[in-house]
Amino acid sequence: MTADLSLLLPLAVLWPMLLASLSLLPGWGPRMVTLLPLGPLPGLAAAVITPRDTPVALPGILLDGGLELTGTGALFLGGAALLWFWAGVYAAFYLRHDGRPTSFALFWNLVLAGNLGVFIAADIISFYVFFALVSLLAYPLVIHDRKPASMRAGTVYLVLAVLGEVAILVGLMLASYGAGGASGSRRCAPP
Repeated sequence: MTADLSLLLPLAVLWPMLLASLSLLPGWGPRMVTLLPLGPLPGLAAAVITPRDTPVALPGILLDGGLELTGTGALFLGGAALLWFWAGVYAAFYLRHDGRPTSFALFWNLVLAGNLGVFIAADIISFYVFFALVSLLAYPLVIHDRKPASMRAGTVYLVLAVLGEVAILVGLMLASYGAGGASGSRRCAPP
């Protein structure tokens, strides 16, 4: 039973990615906006019923990365999933007459997957990939309406996102080096 429940962790990320993929199918894109509230539901379920501190290995994915739900991660995962649910309800109502529902649904679900994945990443590489999904793929959401103010905000957002990416990457590399990780090999250091 525990193994079955821990499968909710990959589903929390894969389900929004599937919804994003479905938005690319002909005829499905405009309809996907109405399904936005469904995206975070596996993440919400995982936060509530998945056993804590049970790692889920992902062999062959992200350098054999994994997912794990800690007590703190469950709190953040549940809170984020709940916020994304209500944001999806609002967006489905607000965007019902939008001219670009397909692109909104695509990027909304990809950013959702990254946001939920950050809270359940069990290793540095998984965390960084999920963080990159959140930070870089949110840009199309910022500029969605293509108004001049949105485009200016998008430029500022992109600059800050790239700076944040660089800071996170440098911090992770320093932490890995300090811990003697793969990127912190001390074989080349002078004696």
